[in-house]
Amino acid sequence: MSDEQQRENGRHFTALSRFLIFCSGADKSLLAHCPNSDVVKIQGIGGVVAATGLLAFLSGSYAFWTVFGPSEELMGGGAPAAGAMSGLVALGAIGALVFGLIWSLVIFNLDRFIVAASGPGDGKDTISFAEFRTALPRLIMAVLIGIVLAAPLEIRVMKSEIDAALTLAQLDKVQELNARTDAKLKNESDRFDAELARVSAAVAARESKVTALEQQREDVQNKLAVEIGSGGTGRVKGDGPVAAALRASLRDVESRLEQARAEVKPQVEGLERERVSLQGRKDKMEVKREVEYEINRKNAGRDNGLMRRIELAHEVSPTASNLLMLLLIVIEVAPIIFKLMLIAGPYEYFTESEKRLALARRGIDVTGALRPGADGRPGELREVKMARYAEAEAIASRELGKWRVEAHLTDIALATHQQRLETDISAYPERYVEQQWTTNEP
Repeated sequence: MSDEQQRENGRHFTALSRFLIFCSGADKSLLAHCPNSDVVKIQGIGGVVAATGLLAFLSGSYAFWTVFGPSEELMGGGAPAAGAMSGLVALGAIGALVFGLIWSLVIFNLDRFIVAASGPGDGKDTISFAEFRTALPRLIMAVLIGIVLAAPLEIRVMKSEIDAALTLAQLDKVQELNARTDAKLKNESDRFDAELARVSAAVAARESKVTALEQQREDVQNKLAVEIGSGGTGRVKGDGPVAAALRASLRDVESRLEQARAEVKPQVEGLERERVSLQGRKDKMEVKREVEYEINRKNAGRDNGLMRRIELAHEVSPTASNLLMLLLIVIEVAPIIFKLMLIAGPYEYFTESEKRLALARRGIDVTGALRPGADGRPGELREVKMARYAEAEAIASRELGKWRVEAHLTDIALATHQQRLETDISAYPERYVEQQWTTNEP
């Protein structure tokens, strides 16, 4: 087919071209009769909208993965079993993909509406203040969409830096929580330590009495051995009165030692039982401390949600975060700005012609008129669209005319009937008089 025949019958678009035209919100049937320059412009706008939808899918999927996916405990700790973990990963992935797809469709549809609703402006390659003011609500919506899309992409691009900062923040949080736990248990721990110290001192005091008597016995035994000149206990040379006195002293010391042991043993055993009880209670308190330490670690490990990561992204590298946000804003705003800067071409004129033909086919005539501004100041004029609905007016006139004719004919019929009755009454009044009397009889 020659180029002239293609221009007469309309060009054929590939599947990709049709998709891009659909994304731009343009009319494919009109675009088929436009030159290639107009097609390229429309496809470019559609490509930006499609790219925004793709970025929305990636951004939304990662954001929902952060929410629904298995928690990453950066500080270690117990992990679920392999089977349970794979199940959580699969479930989180499915949820992230589904919600990411829904989110991307919402953003895509909103972007497509914003771009399609943005007209070509005044047909010039410059943007006037009036055009900018008209497009301002759409620009604000595009900026907000760009900011929302940028946040999850920020935390994905800077994931390593955010993980490092998050680990440090979690460690600081653990230390803070552990310090609170220690402060809470300090009084109880000090009380146990004081009680254990008291018991230990009491045991040492009682054992010191026995130890002193044992030392005294050892001293007497040494003196006795020196006195008798032998380390044994038999009667040998030198065993005289002094040795006998030492033996009596030794017997006295041993007697007192046995008595002291008998007195101290139950006391020491009672103190030892008290110390074991106190130590057991202190050990339970330490177990409680370790349990709270583990709870503190888990609580600090949970501080890795989406909002926390976004906050850390701006703390770690505000420049990178702002640049990525500006990039997404530019991508969102670009189609609106470019449409305002487009010079009116065949497609714009075809579109305007289609609008006018659609109105004309329904008998609608739209005209513009200048009216004073809202404040009524002189020189302040604004254009007002005025519509005349010719088809509706013609149908209304025809239907109303029918009703008016029927009403007029009804009036004529009533007048004629009244005239006939009057003539009949004049000719035969007795009929109506008898009828009246018959009606009034009881």
